[in-house]
Amino acid sequence: MEFGLLGEFTIGDTPAATVADRPQRRALLVYLLLRANHSVGYPELIDALWGQRPPRTARAQLHTMTSALRRIPVVGAALSTRDHGYQLDLPADHVDVARFRRLVIQARSTAAEGDTQAASQQLRAALDLWRGPALTGVHAPFAEHARVRLADERVAAFEQLAVVELALGRHQQLIGPLTELARTCPEREEIARSLMEALYRGGRSREALAVGARLRRLLSREYGLTPGPELQALEQQIRTSTPVGAPVSSRTPAQIPPAVRGFVGRDDELRALEKLRDNTHSGAIAIVAGPAGVGKTALVIQWAQTAREHFPDGQVYVRLRGHADTAATEPAAALRRMLSALGRPPAAAAPGTDPAEHLEALSAALRSATAQRRVLFVLDDAASAAQVLPLLPGVPGCVTVVTSRIRLRAVLVYTGAVPIDVEPLPETDALRLLGRAAGTHRVGQEPQAATELARLCAGLPLALRIAGARLIGRPRGAVGELARELSDADRRLPGLTLHGEQVGLTRAFEQSYRRLTAEQAGVFRDLGPIAELAGEAGAATEHIAERLARPPDRVRAALRSLAARHLVIECRPDRYTMHELLRLYARQQPAPAEPPVVSAARPGRPTG
Repeated sequence: MEFGLLGEFTIGDTPAATVADRPQRRALLVYLLLRANHSVGYPELIDALWGQRPPRTARAQLHTMTSALRRIPVVGAALSTRDHGYQLDLPADHVDVARFRRLVIQARSTAAEGDTQAASQQLRAALDLWRGPALTGVHAPFAEHARVRLADERVAAFEQLAVVELALGRHQQLIGPLTELARTCPEREEIARSLMEALYRGGRSREALAVGARLRRLLSREYGLTPGPELQALEQQIRTSTPVGAPVSSRTPAQIPPAVRGFVGRDDELRALEKLRDNTHSGAIAIVAGPAGVGKTALVIQWAQTAREHFPDGQVYVRLRGHADTAATEPAAALRRMLSALGRPPAAAAPGTDPAEHLEALSAALRSATAQRRVLFVLDDAASAAQVLPLLPGVPGCVTVVTSRIRLRAVLVYTGAVPIDVEPLPETDALRLLGRAAGTHRVGQEPQAATELARLCAGLPLALRIAGARLIGRPRGAVGELARELSDADRRLPGLTLHGEQVGLTRAFEQSYRRLTAEQAGVFRDLGPIAELAGEAGAATEHIAERLARPPDRVRAALRSLAARHLVIECRPDRYTMHELLRLYARQQPAPAEPPVVSAARPGRPTG
């Protein structure tokens, strides 16, 4: 039984509306089909179906809808409940989106092996799966972005087909479809370039140059951009009547920073990234999230350095500064850096250009610059989904890995990204990291003290590395001395700071804390002593609200936001606790001072 998403939503040969009669049930099924064979958590599903304003009964409604879906025979056998959500397990060929993507991947490999005829057949088979606009009749917050993304994949597949067909000498058959596509997607540089080549090979040089001129005017007038080097080289070949040669290669960047010395553990996370590397159907994306100091960037860089050979067209690294002391990198600025790294520096926006249109043009330019290429993008320290979404090329062959202290659930919803949560190191790995930071001989000399010191660092690599740095060059017995110092709760965070070097846990936590709303910050501060009493089992939301004397709904909303920022831990549904070092930090934060009461008669002076 096949599920059809590339057009009207169908189950087999039947419109899905006749089987799943409620629109929201159909939307839930579609989202699970788009994420088939992956566990999808309740928060992600709630965001997908209700967006920013979910009802209080959202989770209960999910249970009701999935119960109804289980009564559809072909769905019930495949739908399973997970600890925090659901999973739909289906053979890949049972969903037309998966078949489309598999054929596009196969075509790329086939073309790389030199069999352009077979590649053409595979791409045509992929495009024949489309019956109209994707997800027709599906209405939910996630649906429009998913439609746009799938439509972009469809155009990218045709761009790939055009390259293959030109190699087979079928330029005459391409002119009509390419002309129509250039009309509907005038900013797509790959389409314009293929149309120019088809016209030139058909003896229509003047028309080919007119296509390039129209694109040049559009990019300059609307977006402040210039065509890339491949199109410019083709224009020169047409003007000089020279045979069309191989496209001019863009610059091949290699920007991944050096791997962190002494990296340990993270085997599961590294395997997840390796799996992503091999699954580049539509521009694979991973969101690597975790609290400050947990080693997200170190993990991604460690993997990226070993994966470089799989991305021969370049590796691009951009710091988004989402939690830095300076302002976060604007999406347009990040896109300009990414395009410059690929050899396509954009011109400045023309005066009066709408910023949103300019941003979309830069996103389109990135897609053109990465079409038919395998590029790795590492976007480090993202502040929000709004910052990240314009930066995702979303083209087959590319992989984007985003690190953030926030789970970026909207990115998961709109792109089907793979979430990879990074947690504190287990005790064995924490001790290994301490040994590599301070010297294995030092740890071996004081094993009990070293174990206690690793425990006090609570599995955070940043804390362990700072402790190791403090031990370097100190005499025998320093491990026990430092462990005794840090055992004092009031001295622990100051002790995990390299004074004068702007490195420390307090500073790292502060960068997250100061981005909270007043209500979130208040719940965070007040939760510290409650979390200490509750321990690992966590405190129930209702109990927390009662202790804080605040409305339960507002406390629940604040806790969910804090959990998404990795500042609290939802250890069980609706029960929360805190990481030990964050709890100490929360306990040390003073409540904001009450504003002075101002006299109406004498403005600006407090009353007595």
